[in-house]
Amino acid sequence: MKKIKFGQLNKLVQLWVAKAIADDSGGVDEDWQFVAELWAAMLPVRSIEKVIAFQEQQIITHRIITRFIDKLPIAKLRFDCGDRLFIVRHYFSHNSNEQYLEFWAAEERL
Repeated sequence: MKKIKFGQLNKLVQLWVAKAIADDSGGVDEDWQFVAELWAAMLPVRSIEKVIAFQEQQIITHRIITRFIDKLPIAKLRFDCGDRLFIVRHYFSHNSNEQYLEFWAAEERL
């Protein structure tokens, strides 16, 4: 994997986290709350996890790399980039010195 340079973080994105809220009928809805506006590198990829034992198929369409975010919540996350929406499937520290975070995301159609 090539080393990422700060100049490659050239897309302005918004990071959102899902919060569960109770609805009037006793169910649960998602409310998206803004976390941060970040510069990111958005790298298109194509990865498909096959369905095994009736588990859900997972598709990764982009790697999104940002500067390290301290105390990022462990919850459902998404990125908004203009009129594009990316649901985060996984994320991890890009290198051992916690300089970057790498998110594996799937683009959702609006």
